[in-house]
Amino acid sequence: MSDPLKILLADDTRDVERAYNIAFDEEGFETKLVSDGEKVLEAYEEWKPDVILMDLQLPFLSGFEILKTIRKTQNDAKTTIIIVTAVRREEDIKVCMQLGIQGYVIKPFVAYDLADKVLDSHRKHQAKFA
Repeated sequence: MSDPLKILLADDTRDVERAYNIAFDEEGFETKLVSDGEKVLEAYEEWKPDVILMDLQLPFLSGFEILKTIRKTQNDAKTTIIIVTAVRREEDIKVCMQLGIQGYVIKPFVAYDLADKVLDSHRKHQAKFA
């Protein structure tokens, strides 16, 4: 049996937290939920998640700053990063794509579909490193 997929969930909204609990409430996932940008980076360093789902608008550090830190400062291209946000501006999506995200989910999302989307994105991304 393989280790559970470690997913770091970053959002500061109760409704999204509840949706994440529904989406990942099954075996095969180990989740950690944080509510601000600084905690995302702390959990990333300490916990080494396989996947990060995060909002762009977080307290203390934005999703953009976190992306830049992980992809450029940490030089980590392997961690699967999916943005989950209400931000729909095309320029923001382009910046995130240039910073190396594997997905962009617009809120509100269907919680029951999210786990499948995350697994699919993660598998495709990891295949590049195999």
